[in-house]
Amino acid sequence: DLPEERLYGSAVLSSLELPPLSAGDLVEVEFELVDVAPSSLPDGALAREFPAREAYPTALLRVGAIAPETVPLRLAGPAGVPGRRDEGAGGGRRWVSWEAERLPAVEPEPLGPPLRELAGAVRVSTFAVWAEVGDWIARLFEHAGADRRVADLGEGRDAAAVYREVASRVRYVAIEYGRQGLEPDPPAVTLARGYGDCKDKVALLIAALAAAGVEARPTLVRTRYAGIDPFAAEFPYAYAFDHVVAWLPPPFDRYVDPTATRLPWDVLPRADRGAAGLVLDPTGPRPVTLPEAAPEEEGLERRDTIFFDPTGEAALLGEITAGGADAGDLRELLAAPDLRAPILAALLDRDLPDAEIVAVDLAGLEPDAPRLRAAYVGSVPGFARTTPRRLEVPLGVRFDLVERFAPLERRRTDLELSVAGFPVRWRRDVRIAPTAGWVWSEVPAEVREVGAFGRFSLAARDEGGTLRVSVELAIDRMRVAAAEYREFRAFLARIDAALAAPAAAVRRNPGE
Repeated sequence: DLPEERLYGSAVLSSLELPPLSAGDLVEVEFELVDVAPSSLPDGALAREFPAREAYPTALLRVGAIAPETVPLRLAGPAGVPGRRDEGAGGGRRWVSWEAERLPAVEPEPLGPPLRELAGAVRVSTFAVWAEVGDWIARLFEHAGADRRVADLGEGRDAAAVYREVASRVRYVAIEYGRQGLEPDPPAVTLARGYGDCKDKVALLIAALAAAGVEARPTLVRTRYAGIDPFAAEFPYAYAFDHVVAWLPPPFDRYVDPTATRLPWDVLPRADRGAAGLVLDPTGPRPVTLPEAAPEEEGLERRDTIFFDPTGEAALLGEITAGGADAGDLRELLAAPDLRAPILAALLDRDLPDAEIVAVDLAGLEPDAPRLRAAYVGSVPGFARTTPRRLEVPLGVRFDLVERFAPLERRRTDLELSVAGFPVRWRRDVRIAPTAGWVWSEVPAEVREVGAFGRFSLAARDEGGTLRVSVELAIDRMRVAAAEYREFRAFLARIDAALAAPAAAVRRNPGE
């Protein structure tokens, strides 16, 4: 039993100690699952999911369900896993079963699809169509009666202001005892206690928007954290989704996620983008796909000016600006004033190893700001490498894309990049100025590439003794299929190679 788990849910976990085992030993474990809290499912309904594969091989997996003959039982095995399905009825009962033998272990890869997607699942349900699922969950969001405090949250405010009030005043905490795993608490309760999970915050947002005269609908979402569901269209299932957002009908026609406390209301978190959803309209649930495209302002831009002397030591003046989800990430990292300098130094370390930041000026920390800006001052010891005849100078831009995002030579599974901050739009503008008496003798060649995965450009030129380096990288893909991986990895390798080429500076008068 894990006592800390009881803080957030009603599940009780148990462990079983076994004697020393040898190859070929057979262990049989019999257990019973007991409901310890009321269910939110309708009377007579069933919805269960069992992982088809685990982190270890499975000799035999058998899943079955028995119900009164009048109850419609539906069962679906995992996609791509051969198994035997059986069903029948008699004696007033109906039953379904699925079994498979010698199931291999799940072998995750770095930046692979979520385990839930890789493992697959055997699902049993009494829901026949998605309309039944949607209508049932929509009823869970119906809370009779109005509350003055909730109305005050919405009255006199526009939709964006109402969203910001809910997102900022209610912190995200998921307490999922029994019915609370699926049923939101009344908006007045969520507002009064100041915390709730996604469904609680959405229910409060919808109620507050109604007080402001704005309609909104709960929308169930299967985020990218849950992976692709191959049965999304053909197998209605109560637990296919792992998140809830709100959809605002026209004139807004947008999805908003009040759990994204550091983002503007019109920017969706990456995990929501391109995800399958189910809008709970009064006329009936409607399957949708949430927008995948990143907002125009999303991306990271950095401008650095570097002054170095003949010893290779350098002074640094710089600025980072970010928009969209990238701004939200930086707001999270730079929220604590005392930690801003060391965190910025860590963020710069790949491009400027051992950089020391001594001052930071921050603007745009508030979530509704269109962009965040962080200006900094510091130094970079050992920036340039000295040789007897010249100084080898890095470009001040280094992505290490293969090491970070494509370390494997080949993959069995897709590459899921959304968890690594993709899509990316990175711009770098670096000005590198040597001390007096030094001139640039070597400058990397210009590189431009546009392809199926994105675009990259590198331009370095001597502007009156200052080397200006301009780099732009845009990759809009959030997932790369395993069949495309080697080509994608080669694309990243070419970028890494281009940025690894150093510039060189020599004395204008070698005899000095």
